[in-house]
Amino acid sequence: MMIFFRINLHLYKYALIILLCISCQKGSKSNTIDSKEKGGTETSILLHDIWILHKIEDISYSETTQKRPQLQFQVTQKKILGNDGCNQFFGKIENLTNSELEFSIMGGTKMRCPNMGAVNTYLELLKKTHYYQIMNLELSLLDANKNVLLVYKKGD
Repeated sequence: MMIFFRINLHLYKYALIILLCISCQKGSKSNTIDSKEKGGTETSILLHDIWILHKIEDISYSETTQKRPQLQFQVTQKKILGNDGCNQFFGKIENLTNSELEFSIMGGTKMRCPNMGAVNTYLELLKKTHYYQIMNLELSLLDANKNVLLVYKKGD
């Protein structure tokens, strides 16, 4: 009886290890499903990070600004989060492929800030985004004509 118990115990251990390995492999594959469903590749997975604003159109963003706008992509959940330099916002990724990116801003805080003109300009440029490029740890958001709207640097 004792030998039978030891054999079964070993079989259970091996079965548990195998099931654990299989579940880990399935979990790692699910991280890329959302981007590949829409025709995206590994490039769209690179978006999954925090990006700090560097340029608005061709103008460098001022170092003296109180708070730098940032954008965070949660690709697998199809969400964006961010800060416009004053208020927090969140939205939904509507379209994501290897080069296309469209999202909607769904909500956020509504504090009154000293430079609301800059905040509003930033949000309007975000809404015009249709394409993106990632090169040298920089993310460029482009309009429908592929003109550069915003340039971000990868955050830490």
